[in-house]
Amino acid sequence: MSRIDRAKKELIEGVADDLRLLHEDWGDAADDHTLRRGSTLLRRLLVDAQLQRAWKGAGFEKEPEIEGGTLKEILKIVPVQEIALASVGGAKYEGGEIRGLMSLNNELGNAEAYEMAQASFATEKLGLRGWTEGACMVVQGIPVPRRVLVKFISNKLGGAHFDASRGASLEERQFALLDEVRERLRLMGKDAVYFELLSVGQTLAASMDVQRFLERVDLATEPPPP
Repeated sequence: MSRIDRAKKELIEGVADDLRLLHEDWGDAADDHTLRRGSTLLRRLLVDAQLQRAWKGAGFEKEPEIEGGTLKEILKIVPVQEIALASVGGAKYEGGEIRGLMSLNNELGNAEAYEMAQASFATEKLGLRGWTEGACMVVQGIPVPRRVLVKFISNKLGGAHFDASRGASLEERQFALLDEVRERLRLMGKDAVYFELLSVGQTLAASMDVQRFLERVDLATEPPPP
C-alpha cells in the first residue's frame, strides 16, 4: 500500500470512529463535560473538513447532505436586528426536546405573529458546507453559524472577551455574544450554548448520509470469508 493510500485509509477509518463515538456519547444524557471534550471531534469533522475529505475518499460524489432545523423562514419574517436571541435547537436531553427558541426586542404585530406561527422552525436539507455555515443561533441581531459555535466551544470554552474599541473581528464578536448567552440562559437545566452544540452533534450523527458513509466503511473493512 502506498503512503497516499494509507493516509486516505487512516482518514476514512478515523472519521468513521469519530462519527460512531458521536452517536454513542452524544445521546440524551450527554453532560456539558462530554460535549466540551467532544467539541474537538466536531471541529475535526466540520471546521477542518475531515468528514468531507473522508466522504470523497470513500467514493461518494459531491458532499453529504444534512437535514436539520433552520432559521431561514423565521428570518424572512423578522428582521435579524430585531432578534435578541434565537436558537434552532432540536436536541434530545433527559427525555425532553426543545426545538426552536425566540426572543425579540419588540412585540410583533398580529400579521407577523401569524406568519411566525406558520413558519415555525422548519427543517431543511443542505449540503455539508451550507449546513456548517448556516446560522444555528442569532444573538443580539448577529447570526452565529454552526462553524463558529463549534470553534467557540473547542477553542475558547467561554473565554472570549470583546472590546469594541479594538475593532474586533466578527468571529470575536460572535464568541463574546455566545459567552454572554452562557452566563444568562439555561435550557432544560443545560447551558444554552452546549444545548445548541448537542443539537448539532445529534443532527449530524443521525443524518442518512452519515449512515450511508458508515455502512460503506463497514463493508470495506469486513474480513474476507474463510
